[in-house]
Amino acid sequence: MATTYGSKRIVVGAHYGMRDWLAQRITAAVMGVFTLVLLVQYLLPAYARDISGERLKDAAGRFIALSGYDKWAGIFSTQWMKLLTFVVIVSLAYHAWVGMRDVWMDYVKSFALRLTLQVLTILALLLVIFGPPSNLGTFLGLAGAGLTVALKDFIVGFIGWFVLLGPDGIRPGDLVEINGVTGEVTEVGIFQTVLLETGDWGGSSHPTGRRVTFNNSFAIEGHYFNFSTTGQWLWDELQIVVPAGRDPYPISESLRSEVEEATKESVLQAEADWKGARRTPQFASLTATPTVTLRPIPGGTEIAVRYVTRLAERSGIRARLYRAAMDLLGSRAKVSAGLTNVEAGQEV
Repeated sequence: MATTYGSKRIVVGAHYGMRDWLAQRITAAVMGVFTLVLLVQYLLPAYARDISGERLKDAAGRFIALSGYDKWAGIFSTQWMKLLTFVVIVSLAYHAWVGMRDVWMDYVKSFALRLTLQVLTILALLLVIFGPPSNLGTFLGLAGAGLTVALKDFIVGFIGWFVLLGPDGIRPGDLVEINGVTGEVTEVGIFQTVLLETGDWGGSSHPTGRRVTFNNSFAIEGHYFNFSTTGQWLWDELQIVVPAGRDPYPISESLRSEVEEATKESVLQAEADWKGARRTPQFASLTATPTVTLRPIPGGTEIAVRYVTRLAERSGIRARLYRAAMDLLGSRAKVSAGLTNVEAGQEV
């Protein structure tokens, strides 16, 4: 997943990006095409006729014919023109909403004031499009629709808060990954969740010192992993290159014994968790036994050791396997480690 923090962080403010930039350009193009179509029909000489169908001769009569009710009624009488007019009205409203919303989000720092201005903007657009409501029910319906649009993120975030409080949610102190960002949960609020970001969890996993805030809508619209709860396991992998001329089989067997000894308890616990949480028959045959595979590469043989572990235990097990590999290969060792993209735990 792409990095959106650090040097590639999302800039504060409206930050809706390419989507709304394109939306405003497209709606502007629609309104421009409508204007050209309207001018062509308005100025087209074929429409400058009187009631009997004869072309008007004098300039004053032509102007009256071009500006009269019959002229405008004729222009908007066709079905395609009615449809185009409806599309333009919707485009105009969305164009204005995007522009005003971005202004409020970029320059109004107070949440309460910004929300009030957004609601008033939506109500003003509805009044311009539909006119003053004829009864209280219509007004309340329009107001409710405007509030729903303006508060969409907060409504979804509030519902996401209940999801996070559930049995599969997260708690302060948990180590989680939310939308590709890993960190320790410091706060789970009604609308937002705050993480203390750590480094790449395939690497050192040390805190970076940055606090990252997410709207709780990720619990509904996105995904997250919780590595602090029971049953959250991941597969780690260690690659070792044995130079040409060395027999790789004794080394692979030694590494197999070492990783089996290091992960003996983890294997039993992981298999017990999987069997207790299985929802499909395929989980019954799932095993956490470490695997060692060999494949030829230019310059020698690559030994891949794959084993299951918890994130908190990964660093210690990896260091132990590093030492064993270096002892087996000596000074010519070439060892690398990588975390696979397959997590054994459940994705929420």
